[in-house]
Amino acid sequence: MTLHKPSLVLAAKYLAVIMIISIFFSVNMYNTSVQELGRGYGRFGAGINRSLSQQQLAELREEQVAISRQSLISRLMIINAFVLLGGGVISYYLARKTLEPIEQAHEAQIRFTSDASHELRTPITAMRSETEAFLMAPKPKLLEAKAVMRSNIEELEKITVLIGGLLRLARSSEMKPNLSHITIQKLVESGIDKVKNQAKEKHITIESVIDNKETAVLVDSELISDAVKQLLENSIKFCEPSKTIIVAAGLRNRKLFISIQDEGPGIKQSQLPHIFDRFYQGDGSRSKSSASGFGIGLSIVKSVIELHEGEVDVKSELGSGTKFTITIPQG
Repeated sequence: MTLHKPSLVLAAKYLAVIMIISIFFSVNMYNTSVQELGRGYGRFGAGINRSLSQQQLAELREEQVAISRQSLISRLMIINAFVLLGGGVISYYLARKTLEPIEQAHEAQIRFTSDASHELRTPITAMRSETEAFLMAPKPKLLEAKAVMRSNIEELEKITVLIGGLLRLARSSEMKPNLSHITIQKLVESGIDKVKNQAKEKHITIESVIDNKETAVLVDSELISDAVKQLLENSIKFCEPSKTIIVAAGLRNRKLFISIQDEGPGIKQSQLPHIFDRFYQGDGSRSKSSASGFGIGLSIVKSVIELHEGEVDVKSELGSGTKFTITIPQG
Protein backbone atom coordinates (compact mmCIF):
# COMPACT_ATOMS: atom_id res chain seq x y z
CA MET A 1 0.00 0.00 0.00
CA THR A 2 1.47 3.34 -1.09
CA LEU A 3 0.84 6.21 1.29
CA HIS A 4 -0.26 9.53 -0.14
CA LYS A 5 2.53 12.05 0.49
CA PRO A 6 0.38 15.25 0.75
CA SER A 7 -1.95 13.39 3.11
CA LEU A 8 1.03 12.34 5.24
CA VAL A 9 2.16 15.96 5.52
CA LEU A 10 -1.32 17.12 6.53
CA ALA A 11 -1.75 14.14 8.86
CA ALA A 12 1.54 15.02 10.58
CA LYS A 13 0.21 18.50 11.27
CA TYR A 14 -3.05 17.09 12.63
CA LEU A 15 -1.12 14.63 14.77
CA ALA A 16 1.18 17.35 16.09
CA VAL A 17 -1.85 19.30 17.32
CA ILE A 18 -3.34 16.16 18.89
CA MET A 19 -0.08 15.30 20.68
CA ILE A 20 0.42 18.85 21.96
CA ILE A 21 -3.04 18.72 23.50
CA SER A 22 -2.47 15.21 24.86
CA ILE A 23 0.90 16.11 26.40
CA PHE A 24 -0.51 19.31 27.88
CA PHE A 25 -3.28 17.38 29.64
CA SER A 26 -0.83 14.65 30.69
CA VAL A 27 1.52 17.18 32.32
CA ASN A 28 -1.37 18.85 34.12
CA MET A 29 -2.71 15.48 35.23
CA TYR A 30 0.74 14.45 36.47
CA ASN A 31 1.24 17.67 38.47
CA THR A 32 -2.23 17.48 40.00
CA SER A 33 -1.82 13.79 40.87
CA VAL A 34 1.60 14.38 42.46
CA GLN A 35 0.15 17.14 44.63
CA GLU A 36 -2.67 14.84 45.75
CA LEU A 37 -0.16 12.08 46.46
CA GLY A 38 1.86 14.49 48.59
CA ARG A 39 -1.20 15.40 50.64
CA GLY A 40 -2.25 11.78 50.96
CA TYR A 41 1.10 10.50 52.06
CA GLY A 42 1.47 13.51 54.36
CA ARG A 43 -1.06 11.77 56.59
CA PHE A 44 0.71 8.47 56.07
CA GLY A 45 1.58 6.61 59.26
CA ALA A 46 -1.55 7.33 61.26
CA GLY A 47 -2.47 3.64 61.26
CA ILE A 48 1.08 2.28 61.47
CA ASN A 49 2.89 0.99 64.53
CA ARG A 50 3.90 3.99 66.67
CA SER A 51 7.27 2.33 67.30
CA LEU A 52 8.50 3.62 63.88
CA SER A 53 10.58 6.77 64.10
CA GLN A 54 9.75 9.95 62.21
CA GLN A 55 12.74 9.39 59.94
CA GLN A 56 11.57 5.88 59.05
CA LEU A 57 8.06 7.18 58.33
CA ALA A 58 9.49 9.94 56.11
CA GLU A 59 11.62 7.45 54.18
CA LEU A 60 8.62 5.14 53.76
CA ARG A 61 6.48 8.03 52.51
CA GLU A 62 9.13 9.08 49.99
CA GLU A 63 9.45 5.50 48.78
CA GLN A 64 5.69 5.17 48.29
CA VAL A 65 5.49 8.55 46.54
CA ALA A 66 8.33 7.57 44.18
CA ILE A 67 6.60 4.28 43.33
CA SER A 68 3.29 6.06 42.71
CA ARG A 69 4.99 8.69 40.53
CA GLN A 70 6.71 6.00 38.44
CA SER A 71 3.44 4.12 38.04
CA LEU A 72 1.66 7.34 37.01
CA ILE A 73 4.37 8.20 34.48
CA SER A 74 4.19 4.69 32.99
CA ARG A 75 0.42 4.90 32.64
CA LEU A 76 0.56 8.36 31.06
CA MET A 77 3.23 7.18 28.61
CA ILE A 78 1.05 4.21 27.62
CA ILE A 79 -1.95 6.51 27.17
CA ASN A 80 0.08 8.90 25.00
CA ALA A 81 1.44 5.99 22.98
CA PHE A 82 -2.15 4.91 22.21
CA VAL A 83 -3.03 8.54 21.41
CA LEU A 84 -0.04 8.71 19.05
CA LEU A 85 -0.95 5.48 17.29
CA GLY A 86 -4.71 6.09 17.13
CA GLY A 87 -4.25 9.78 16.36
CA GLY A 88 -1.89 8.93 13.49
CA VAL A 89 -4.43 6.61 11.87
CA ILE A 90 -7.31 9.03 12.38
CA SER A 91 -5.21 11.99 11.21
CA TYR A 92 -4.27 10.21 7.99
CA TYR A 93 -7.89 9.25 7.36
CA LEU A 94 -9.09 12.82 7.95
CA ALA A 95 -6.28 14.20 5.79
CA ARG A 96 -7.30 11.93 2.89
CA LYS A 97 -10.94 12.97 3.25
CA THR A 98 -9.93 16.63 3.39
CA LEU A 99 -7.69 16.50 0.33
CA GLU A 100 -9.88 14.27 -1.87
CA PRO A 101 -12.34 16.98 -3.00
CA ILE A 102 -9.47 19.44 -3.49
CA GLU A 103 -7.56 16.94 -5.62
CA GLN A 104 -10.67 16.06 -7.60
CA ALA A 105 -11.33 19.74 -8.28
CA HIS A 106 -7.68 20.23 -9.29
CA GLU A 107 -7.75 17.21 -11.61
CA ALA A 108 -11.04 18.39 -13.10
CA GLN A 109 -9.55 21.82 -13.74
CA ILE A 110 -6.48 20.31 -15.43
CA ARG A 111 -8.69 18.03 -17.52
CA PHE A 112 -11.00 20.93 -18.38
CA THR A 113 -8.07 23.12 -19.47
CA SER A 114 -6.59 20.31 -21.55
CA ASP A 115 -9.90 19.50 -23.23
CA ALA A 116 -10.68 23.16 -23.89
CA SER A 117 -7.23 23.68 -25.42
CA HIS A 118 -7.73 20.67 -27.66
CA GLU A 119 -11.19 21.77 -28.80
CA LEU A 120 -9.92 25.28 -29.57
CA ARG A 121 -6.82 23.99 -31.33
CA THR A 122 -8.82 21.83 -33.76
CA PRO A 123 -10.69 24.60 -35.63
CA ILE A 124 -7.70 26.93 -35.45
CA THR A 125 -5.48 24.26 -37.04
CA ALA A 126 -8.07 23.69 -39.77
CA MET A 127 -8.23 27.43 -40.54
CA ARG A 128 -4.46 27.70 -40.66
CA SER A 129 -4.04 24.68 -42.95
CA GLU A 130 -6.66 25.89 -45.42
CA THR A 131 -5.27 29.42 -45.45
CA GLU A 132 -1.66 28.25 -45.94
CA ALA A 133 -2.70 25.91 -48.74
CA PHE A 134 -4.50 28.76 -50.49
CA LEU A 135 -1.56 31.15 -50.12
CA MET A 136 0.86 28.54 -51.52
CA ALA A 137 -1.21 28.10 -54.65
CA PRO A 138 0.64 29.58 -57.69
CA LYS A 139 -2.43 31.34 -59.07
CA PRO A 140 -5.13 31.58 -56.41
CA LYS A 141 -8.59 32.20 -57.78
CA LEU A 142 -11.38 34.35 -56.38
CA LEU A 143 -13.76 31.39 -56.02
CA GLU A 144 -11.13 29.48 -54.06
CA ALA A 145 -10.60 32.51 -51.82
CA LYS A 146 -14.34 32.71 -51.11
CA ALA A 147 -14.43 29.00 -50.31
CA VAL A 148 -11.57 29.40 -47.84
CA MET A 149 -13.24 32.43 -46.26
CA ARG A 150 -16.54 30.55 -45.89
CA SER A 151 -14.74 27.63 -44.29
CA ASN A 152 -12.89 29.96 -41.92
CA ILE A 153 -16.14 31.66 -40.93
CA GLU A 154 -17.64 28.25 -40.09
CA GLU A 155 -14.67 27.44 -37.90
CA LEU A 156 -14.89 30.85 -36.23
CA GLU A 157 -18.55 30.21 -35.48
CA LYS A 158 -17.57 26.94 -33.79
CA ILE A 159 -14.97 28.77 -31.70
CA THR A 160 -17.52 31.43 -30.75
CA VAL A 161 -20.02 28.78 -29.63
CA LEU A 162 -17.35 26.91 -27.69
CA ILE A 163 -16.06 30.03 -25.91
CA GLY A 164 -19.62 31.05 -25.03
CA GLY A 165 -20.27 27.63 -23.53
CA LEU A 166 -17.00 27.68 -21.60
CA LEU A 167 -17.81 31.09 -20.16
CA ARG A 168 -21.23 29.89 -19.04
CA LEU A 169 -19.72 26.85 -17.37
CA ALA A 170 -17.07 28.96 -15.65
CA ARG A 171 -19.67 31.40 -14.35
CA SER A 172 -22.18 28.75 -13.27
CA SER A 173 -20.50 28.24 -9.89
CA GLU A 174 -20.92 31.94 -9.05
CA MET A 175 -24.23 32.53 -10.82
CA LYS A 176 -27.44 33.09 -8.87
CA PRO A 177 -30.75 32.28 -10.56
CA ASN A 178 -33.09 35.19 -11.21
CA LEU A 179 -36.25 33.54 -9.92
CA SER A 180 -39.68 34.60 -11.14
CA HIS A 181 -43.07 33.01 -11.65
CA ILE A 182 -43.98 31.61 -15.06
CA THR A 183 -46.61 29.11 -16.17
CA ILE A 184 -45.42 25.63 -17.04
CA GLN A 185 -46.83 25.94 -20.55
CA LYS A 186 -44.95 29.16 -21.32
CA LEU A 187 -41.75 27.79 -19.84
CA VAL A 188 -41.81 24.65 -21.99
CA GLU A 189 -42.99 26.38 -25.15
CA SER A 190 -40.22 28.97 -24.90
CA GLY A 191 -37.65 26.16 -25.00
CA ILE A 192 -39.38 24.41 -27.90
CA ASP A 193 -39.62 27.64 -29.92
CA LYS A 194 -35.84 27.97 -29.88
CA VAL A 195 -35.32 24.71 -31.78
CA LYS A 196 -38.30 24.69 -34.18
CA ASN A 197 -36.14 25.57 -37.18
CA GLN A 198 -33.58 22.86 -36.40
CA ALA A 199 -36.35 20.27 -36.01
CA LYS A 200 -38.00 21.42 -39.26
CA GLU A 201 -34.75 20.99 -41.21
CA LYS A 202 -34.65 17.30 -40.21
CA HIS A 203 -38.43 16.84 -40.47
CA ILE A 204 -38.57 16.00 -36.78
CA THR A 205 -41.85 16.44 -34.91
CA ILE A 206 -41.85 17.82 -31.38
CA GLU A 207 -44.97 16.93 -29.38
CA SER A 208 -45.72 18.43 -25.97
CA VAL A 209 -47.78 16.83 -23.19
CA ILE A 210 -48.21 19.39 -20.44
CA ASP A 211 -50.15 18.95 -17.20
CA ASN A 212 -51.01 21.90 -14.96
CA LYS A 213 -50.51 24.20 -17.93
CA GLU A 214 -51.56 27.38 -16.17
CA THR A 215 -49.81 26.58 -12.90
CA ALA A 216 -47.02 29.06 -12.14
CA VAL A 217 -43.62 27.75 -11.05
CA LEU A 218 -40.74 29.66 -9.48
CA VAL A 219 -37.62 29.34 -11.65
CA ASP A 220 -35.16 31.35 -13.67
CA SER A 221 -37.23 31.11 -16.84
CA GLU A 222 -34.34 32.06 -19.16
CA LEU A 223 -31.98 29.45 -17.73
CA ILE A 224 -34.55 26.64 -17.63
CA SER A 225 -35.79 27.50 -21.11
CA ASP A 226 -32.19 27.29 -22.33
CA ALA A 227 -31.72 23.95 -20.54
CA VAL A 228 -34.80 22.58 -22.35
CA LYS A 229 -33.37 23.94 -25.60
CA GLN A 230 -30.02 22.22 -24.97
CA LEU A 231 -31.72 18.87 -24.34
CA LEU A 232 -33.90 19.25 -27.43
CA GLU A 233 -30.88 20.15 -29.57
CA ASN A 234 -29.16 17.04 -28.27
CA SER A 235 -32.16 14.88 -29.24
CA ILE A 236 -32.54 16.52 -32.66
CA LYS A 237 -28.87 16.03 -33.37
CA PHE A 238 -28.91 12.27 -32.87
CA CYS A 239 -32.41 11.47 -34.14
CA GLU A 240 -32.89 10.25 -37.68
CA PRO A 241 -35.10 12.43 -39.91
CA SER A 242 -38.89 12.12 -39.57
CA LYS A 243 -38.70 10.95 -35.95
CA THR A 244 -40.72 12.29 -33.00
CA ILE A 245 -39.57 13.93 -29.77
CA ILE A 246 -42.04 14.09 -26.85
CA VAL A 247 -41.75 16.83 -24.25
CA ALA A 248 -43.75 16.18 -21.07
CA ALA A 249 -44.07 18.56 -18.13
CA GLY A 250 -46.10 19.18 -15.00
CA LEU A 251 -46.05 19.10 -11.20
CA ARG A 252 -45.42 15.93 -9.22
CA ASN A 253 -44.91 15.77 -5.44
CA ARG A 254 -44.37 19.55 -5.31
CA LYS A 255 -41.66 19.33 -7.95
CA LEU A 256 -41.61 20.68 -11.48
CA PHE A 257 -40.67 17.99 -13.96
CA ILE A 258 -39.79 18.34 -17.63
CA SER A 259 -38.87 15.28 -19.67
CA ILE A 260 -37.58 15.02 -23.24
CA GLN A 261 -37.91 11.60 -24.84
CA ASP A 262 -36.57 10.88 -28.32
CA GLU A 263 -36.41 8.01 -30.78
CA GLY A 264 -32.68 8.23 -31.27
CA PRO A 265 -30.08 5.43 -31.24
CA GLY A 266 -29.80 5.45 -27.45
CA ILE A 267 -26.74 5.51 -25.21
CA LYS A 268 -24.66 2.62 -23.91
CA GLN A 269 -25.16 1.91 -20.20
CA SER A 270 -21.40 2.22 -19.62
CA GLN A 271 -21.51 5.78 -20.98
CA LEU A 272 -24.49 7.07 -18.98
CA PRO A 273 -22.47 8.01 -15.84
CA HIS A 274 -20.18 10.22 -17.97
CA ILE A 275 -22.49 12.05 -20.36
CA PHE A 276 -22.68 15.14 -18.14
CA ASP A 277 -18.88 15.43 -17.97
CA ARG A 278 -17.40 18.36 -19.86
CA PHE A 279 -16.25 17.52 -23.41
CA TYR A 280 -17.36 13.90 -23.05
CA GLN A 281 -18.09 12.31 -26.43
CA GLY A 282 -19.41 8.82 -25.89
CA ASP A 283 -19.62 7.82 -29.54
CA GLY A 284 -16.75 8.65 -31.86
CA SER A 285 -19.14 8.62 -34.82
CA ARG A 286 -21.04 11.61 -33.52
CA SER A 287 -20.30 14.62 -35.63
CA LYS A 288 -18.98 17.84 -34.21
CA SER A 289 -20.36 19.85 -37.05
CA SER A 290 -23.29 21.19 -35.06
CA ALA A 291 -23.23 23.92 -32.47
CA SER A 292 -23.81 21.46 -29.66
CA GLY A 293 -21.08 19.08 -30.77
CA PHE A 294 -18.35 20.00 -28.29
CA GLY A 295 -19.66 17.88 -25.41
CA ILE A 296 -20.50 20.80 -23.12
CA GLY A 297 -24.26 21.14 -23.72
CA LEU A 298 -25.25 18.55 -21.12
CA SER A 299 -22.71 19.99 -18.68
CA ILE A 300 -24.46 23.36 -19.01
CA VAL A 301 -27.84 21.70 -18.41
CA LYS A 302 -26.58 20.02 -15.26
CA SER A 303 -25.08 23.25 -13.90
CA VAL A 304 -28.33 25.15 -14.54
CA ILE A 305 -30.45 22.53 -12.79
CA GLU A 306 -28.07 22.35 -9.83
CA LEU A 307 -28.40 26.13 -9.46
CA HIS A 308 -32.10 25.45 -8.85
CA GLU A 309 -31.24 22.67 -6.35
CA GLY A 310 -32.79 20.22 -8.79
CA GLU A 311 -31.71 17.06 -10.56
CA VAL A 312 -31.40 15.85 -14.12
CA ASP A 313 -31.79 12.16 -14.82
CA VAL A 314 -31.25 10.11 -17.98
CA LYS A 315 -32.57 6.72 -19.02
CA SER A 316 -31.56 5.11 -22.27
CA GLU A 317 -31.19 1.82 -24.11
CA LEU A 318 -29.46 1.17 -27.38
CA GLY A 319 -32.00 1.23 -30.18
CA SER A 320 -34.81 2.45 -27.91
CA GLY A 321 -34.09 6.17 -27.60
CA THR A 322 -33.19 8.36 -24.65
CA LYS A 323 -35.22 10.16 -21.99
CA PHE A 324 -33.90 13.11 -19.99
CA THR A 325 -35.92 14.27 -16.98
CA ILE A 326 -35.45 17.55 -15.10
CA THR A 327 -36.92 17.92 -11.61
CA ILE A 328 -36.90 21.17 -9.64
CA PRO A 329 -38.34 21.57 -6.10
CA GLN A 330 -41.22 24.05 -5.72
CA GLY A 331 -41.32 24.82 -2.02
